[in-house]
Amino acid sequence: MKIGETWGSLPQVRRPISREAAYLQEVKRVFVVGISATAAKAAVAFLGVRARKGKGTVGEKKTRRYAFFQNRECEMFPCHEGISAEEFNCLFCYCPLYCLGPGCGGSWAYTDRGVKSCADCTFPHRRENYDAVLRRFPELQRMAAQNCGAENDTRAKKEERT
Repeated sequence: MKIGETWGSLPQVRRPISREAAYLQEVKRVFVVGISATAAKAAVAFLGVRARKGKGTVGEKKTRRYAFFQNRECEMFPCHEGISAEEFNCLFCYCPLYCLGPGCGGSWAYTDRGVKSCADCTFPHRRENYDAVLRRFPELQRMAAQNCGAENDTRAKKEERT
């Protein structure tokens, strides 16, 4: 969907989409290329939450409720050691930085089979790293655009100029 196009589940419901919404849709589309279906669903759910970000204030202080989530009913909770259960952030259950390989910034190692293992990494699960993870999304977008071919790369450059 491009900027200015309309959306809606019913033909009579037409709304123009904002630049931010168009950007998030493009990120959703290109981000999920090359990762598992479960990780893709988690990424799309996360990006949808970001698109609906609210004011979330208590008095003068921002609560940033969107930056922290726990699923204590998960069979794996907490899935990494080194963080207390109260501080464990499940928001990035499937790390969006995994596909950056050695440049992800976390604590990882390759297994004997050559698979990247993040078993010892707590970076995306620390509450204070929410903004650090989001700052890496432009890298993910560029990488996904390269993987999708020149057409998407051209579109991304055009959007950066506008």
